[in-house]
Amino acid sequence: MAIQRILRQHGLIHPRCRKYQKKQDLAARKESWAVFQQISADTKDLDDIAHYWPQMKRHHLPALQYTARDVRSGLQFLAFASQRSASASALFAQYIQTHLQRCGVVLRDLTWQTDNGSEFIGELQPDGSRSHFPAAVTYFGSQHERIPPAAHTYQSDVETVHRLIEDEFFDLESFSSRTDFLAKASLYQALLQSGPSQFAQARTHPMADHRPTRAPPPSPSLLASSCAPGLPSRLSGGIRST
Repeated sequence: MAIQRILRQHGLIHPRCRKYQKKQDLAARKESWAVFQQISADTKDLDDIAHYWPQMKRHHLPALQYTARDVRSGLQFLAFASQRSASASALFAQYIQTHLQRCGVVLRDLTWQTDNGSEFIGELQPDGSRSHFPAAVTYFGSQHERIPPAAHTYQSDVETVHRLIEDEFFDLESFSSRTDFLAKASLYQALLQSGPSQFAQARTHPMADHRPTRAPPPSPSLLASSCAPGLPSRLSGGIRST
């Protein structure tokens, strides 16, 4: 004890930051980032959710969710597929990048962060580049960075959203068909992005009471079966409907 007292007196022991302090420091750092400086992307398995699984089997609903989230603004993109694949990941990135480019976002300043899953790393090409998802990202001038193995905290933004969606959507909602699932998923996404007050108000009523009067616009989820015109064949990787 005397040694610790002497070390503290000479400033040789630094107090450990508490968890809330680390979170505050991280939040402050992210506040300094620009919008669309970094998008974190990840996948979420849906076939291990007890409330959703029987409906998934009965109505042939998607078994996987793709999520991309801008770290600074919280803007979020969702997509769904029947299985995890490099082709679906490439299509997901392609749709988002095309949309952002049309909105005037400078994509060369954007970095995509993912884990090291096979759906995100692509296949190594003779020129040293990688196909599928990395190619879809770099084709538009953006960068792709992979987190260190098992460093799951690097993806905390996406992981937090995944838990929220499971608790507030997949564990609560019932679906009568694939079309009904897509309509409710689109509505949930719209309410979530519109702000906490709008979403909190909508949660007091069943989703069915807020169903759109028109079918939702096509989603990057689902079922697109071809690349946008002009993209190289190695980017598509034989993309098929998922």
